[in-house]
Amino acid sequence: MPSQIQEPRCFIRVKARAHELGVSRATLYRWVQAGRIKPPTRLASRTAGWWAGDENFWIITPVVGVQR
Repeated sequence: MPSQIQEPRCFIRVKARAHELGVSRATLYRWVQAGRIKPPTRLASRTAGWWAGDENFWIITPVVGVQR
């Protein structure tokens, strides 16, 4: 049975994600507190961010007043 080789996953730090989205780091943390995005993963005491390709980065919340 052939072994599967997994590609290394990139870790996107908070500053880079903020730049990517065009917002400040404070805004990212406000979005985390409001439940709009997942909290960053802690790799070390001073290292936090999100895994690249994480489809669940955004937490989709229903919009009030919208009927389906």
